[in-house]
Amino acid sequence: MNRLARRRSGSRFGSRGLERKRATREPLRRFLVVCEGAVTEKQYIEAVKTELRYSPIEVEVRAGDPNTAREMATFAAQKKRSAADEAIRLRDASIAYDEVWCAFDGGEHPHEDEALIIARDNGIHLAISSPSVELWVLTHLVKQNASLTAKQALSLCHKHKLMSDKHIIKPIELYKKKYNAAHSHCDSLRVTNARNGTPRANPSSDFDLLVESIWAAKKQAAI
Repeated sequence: MNRLARRRSGSRFGSRGLERKRATREPLRRFLVVCEGAVTEKQYIEAVKTELRYSPIEVEVRAGDPNTAREMATFAAQKKRSAADEAIRLRDASIAYDEVWCAFDGGEHPHEDEALIIARDNGIHLAISSPSVELWVLTHLVKQNASLTAKQALSLCHKHKLMSDKHIIKPIELYKKKYNAAHSHCDSLRVTNARNGTPRANPSSDFDLLVESIWAAKKQAAI
């Protein structure tokens, strides 16, 4: 058997057609997630990762630093380019990231428009929650259709015993039992906001799109 992995059709490296080297557990897809918060977002992604065991998927999380939208987008773009360059240099496509995401609170950052442009120009996906990631946590239990502040979202998470301070209570259980409800509600909010011409209005969250992308990679790996 050829020691080098088969060439991937439609490689993001163009005609050079980098090959993935064979390994016992070769990542089929490699994700980088750059998060604004150091706790909440990372907790949730780690919960998702518990069901990726034995799957050829790698999810790397950078949480809490940098923590402004523009800095996160810039950092993510630099990391993506650096990994791609290293993959070309070593002729090993498994070094490059297949998807890069930034997760941050919408409407809370200076120069947020610049972050959106940087992300668009560098193929960075965005998981923005407005007013905050606590809205994403809240949607697991509450159909929140009215706008609210980040402080109010956190307070509601505390009221419904979803969070303690900035920590999710039982994140794995929350994800496994309530994710579908959260995804459905976020989809509903997206439809409403798109109809109103305000795609990232408060309340809204695209954090579920990140989770869906990871799960799509897992399904692909099972084929």
